Amino acid sequence: MFKVLKQFESVELSHIWQVKPSTIGTIYFNSPDDSVAGVQNRVGVFFFLAMNQAFINLSALELFIRERVIFKHENVSGFYRCSTYYCLKIICDLLPIRALPLIVFSVIVYWMLDLSSDAGKFFFFLLTLYCTTITACAICFAFSATFETFAIANIATAMSFVIMMLFSGMLVKLDSIGNWLEWVKYLSLMRYCLAALIINEFKGLELQKNGTSEKALAERFTYKSKRLTMKRIGINGSIS
Repeated sequence: MFKVLKQFESVELSHIWQVKPSTIGTIYFNSPDDSVAGVQNRVGVFFFLAMNQAFINLSALELFIRERVIFKHENVSGFYRCSTYYCLKIICDLLPIRALPLIVFSVIVYWMLDLSSDAGKFFFFLLTLYCTTITACAICFAFSATFETFAIANIATAMSFVIMMLFSGMLVKLDSIGNWLEWVKYLSLMRYCLAALIINEFKGLELQKNGTSEKALAERFTYKSKRLTMKRIGINGSIS
């Protein structure tokens, strides 16, 4: 129990305070309602959050590598089954070390960004980040169980996340990639996270162009901005 608390202290206090959600909220504080700046700021912070939730979980790589020798000895001696060890490790890692700090992180960031003031959208925002965290952790666990050396596991995991980031739709227009390589976008964790956050926030959101009060013009410009945003990350259709 003491080891779990020490891991919580060393890893997740850095998640809360070193990443500094208050700093993120300060940079994007009260995202404007102007259609150009509003779309840019929201999509920018969503991409950062998706990237952050992936790379922050690199700390999970040490989980199986550090105790591999001890586990082999105790498992062969019949102290416990492999499934028991794995399930308890997952429970002790995901709940106190990943979920609780993420809730604090999301509460601070969401309301400082002045995103949609809707409880349903907030909980979907939290759910999206949590699912992204779980998936990123699962990838780290897989590499941690595969490689015996932390350096190799770290490089392999980081490269996987970098490739996912490249095919998220923010750094390159996915339609411009050849068909022989475009399929990689379906393996991009960040693309799914980014798309979910964009749809959740922009659905029903009204933005204005240069502060104009002409509703018809604002609606047309907002529709165009949303459509271009979704098309850029490789999702067909639009948000109404």
